[in-house]
Amino acid sequence: MGECPAELVRDFIAGDQRFFEPAVEPGKEAAGDDGYNYNDNQLLTRAIQNGARGAYWDILRRLRTA
Repeated sequence: MGECPAELVRDFIAGDQRFFEPAVEPGKEAAGDDGYNYNDNQLLTRAIQNGARGAYWDILRRLRTA
């Protein structure tokens, strides 16, 4: 897949909201707090504190379509 597989997948997805973009490769700048990693994801943490329940990826999906 080359040196930057996540970038290649993001290009294939082309922003289609039906798909989750892969994590940024080490050494690359992250896009912010909208990643799908549940470790130290402040957006996800706040949503759960506010009562969100379910699979972490589904909570994040619902937040991005809200």
